[in-house]
Amino acid sequence: MKNYKLFFIILNFLLYLVILFLYLAFKDQRIFILALLGFNVFLTLFLILKNRLVLKQIIMSREFKNFLPSVFNIVLFFFVLALLNYVSFKYYKQWDFGKFKLNTLTAQSQNVVRGIQGDLHFKILSKKSDFPLWESLVELYRSHNHSITVEKIDIEARPDILAEYKLSSASSMAIHWNQKFQIVEFHDELNITNALIRLTRQIHPVVYIIEDFQTKNFYEKSSEGMSIAREILENNSLEVRPLKISQTKEIPFDASGLILWGPEYELQKIDVDVLKRYLDRGGNLLIALDPRPFQKYQEPLISLFYELGFIYHNNLVYDQKNFVNGSNGAVPIVSQMMLNPFPPFQSFAKQMGLIQGQVFFPIVSSMTFVKSKNSKSGSEIFNPILYTSDNGNSFGESSSKQVAAGNVVYNPGEDLLGPLSLGVLFQENKQRIVFLGNSTFIQNSYSKFSENIKIFLNFTYWMIGEDRLVSFDLPIIQSEKILISESEYNSIFYLSIIFIPVIFLGISIYLYFRRVYRQ
Repeated sequence: MKNYKLFFIILNFLLYLVILFLYLAFKDQRIFILALLGFNVFLTLFLILKNRLVLKQIIMSREFKNFLPSVFNIVLFFFVLALLNYVSFKYYKQWDFGKFKLNTLTAQSQNVVRGIQGDLHFKILSKKSDFPLWESLVELYRSHNHSITVEKIDIEARPDILAEYKLSSASSMAIHWNQKFQIVEFHDELNITNALIRLTRQIHPVVYIIEDFQTKNFYEKSSEGMSIAREILENNSLEVRPLKISQTKEIPFDASGLILWGPEYELQKIDVDVLKRYLDRGGNLLIALDPRPFQKYQEPLISLFYELGFIYHNNLVYDQKNFVNGSNGAVPIVSQMMLNPFPPFQSFAKQMGLIQGQVFFPIVSSMTFVKSKNSKSGSEIFNPILYTSDNGNSFGESSSKQVAAGNVVYNPGEDLLGPLSLGVLFQENKQRIVFLGNSTFIQNSYSKFSENIKIFLNFTYWMIGEDRLVSFDLPIIQSEKILISESEYNSIFYLSIIFIPVIFLGISIYLYFRRVYRQ
């Protein structure tokens, strides 16, 4: 009889441990945990009542009084463990030691989630079987912002939630912040980060792309079109709208930024005046002109930017050290993003310095700047960008005869000697302008060269003032995160929480009875 009593006492103790593990690992199984806890408390009360006389003798004994400090130390030890567990959960942190960082958020996502002030509430709205897919991603965000709380709702048990959030997918997540929410219907980093961006924006940015003057077509899907660049802009929470200057007297006032990309036809004075009025009121602009050396080209437009301080040399840049194979130096590869950036551009320069691949510009002109004579505030700042090789390895060709003969060399006194900048940044108060010497580097045929697309996206972000999104580590095309499937999840559950404790319990009971029978 005594052996059975001991068995139930051991079982009672082990059940409390199992309940603790269940609570820490599977909080959503509340009904099962509470039922198991209720049963075990009843078993504890029953054992106390059944063995009350023995317990009274033990409590009154000298051995128990001597053992009491040890019990106190054990309780204190487990209390400290519980406290550490709470702190580690509250201030969750994880490290990814993998070579390809498949389970790490991109730098852009980290910047976004870290910059959010206030409580973020992630509400997973899906079947229970899909919970682990969402939780794995949510934990990556929670490791960078400890104000994130998570709630899981089983839509099979709560079908009304579909109507409440007007869900079109049976596996979604609602992100709440500052009395607003965004719905995420695809469990990937790009969609979650975009939802956070939209949720925390004060104003939704609208970027207009000029379609007059035979500019590069951002809706053309051929190899020479720019549709992939536009799709990436839209997939990164920017609203893109086409605009024809010839049909309007003013650039829309809701424009966060304007893109004038590689116009083939010359802008007339009336068109340039529309652009000038937009710039005079502090409008942001991203402009790229393809060089047409040895001929007059876009004179009204180039004159407008000369008044602002930009100098477009309309030459052909050759780089004899860093260039795309087969181009004989006519397609230079950028050697350095920025040199000695001024204070307003240092954060941008830091991110640009993290570029991992190569950025190249097919048939590009160099650019510089001068102090604007028409400065209103005197606070404008220029910063050249995208430099070619130095030490005489690059130059801006100005001789049409050499280009025609295919014998291009540097001519002192005629050609500009490198390093040459292929673009210029401009900032005055809140106005920002990016001027580049080539537009074809983002055409669809170069889409596999992701660094070209990334630099265009970063220039757009910077131009509209979205500095927090500037990064070369973007969730544009990312490898899938390593997620645990439902079957693997259940295997871990039953193995670690049920089978292993039961095995140890069986072994302990077996060893106990074996020892008793031997005596």
